[in-house]
Amino acid sequence: MVAAGLFELRETTYAARSMRSVAARAGVSPASAYRYFPSKNALVATIYLDLLSDAPLHVDVNETTKSRVSATMHDMALVGADEPALQCRDRQASQSPGSAGSSPRGDLRSGFLDQP
Repeated sequence: MVAAGLFELRETTYAARSMRSVAARAGVSPASAYRYFPSKNALVATIYLDLLSDAPLHVDVNETTKSRVSATMHDMALVGADEPALQCRDRQASQSPGSAGSSPRGDLRSGFLDQP
């Protein structure tokens, strides 16, 4: 279901996506899909958590807590930036002046997370 949900995220709009379409792609009944994921939002949250599981862990006790938390938050943000299907940008915001050609990953790297 998670792989089918990620494929649907990448290939359809939020409005066009349904648990029925994800279930069909996964080869399960809609009732089975709803047993594990009561809503589209629950499925998207599971997909995000699954992608986060591949992010590096920052557990070096020789680093400060602040530095480990900052590095972890940075990596969590990059997971969202690297997977366009998880981005929730409306059309007007993405077409605002200055946004052409920018990428969420680049935006995150250029100062946002480097602030104290």
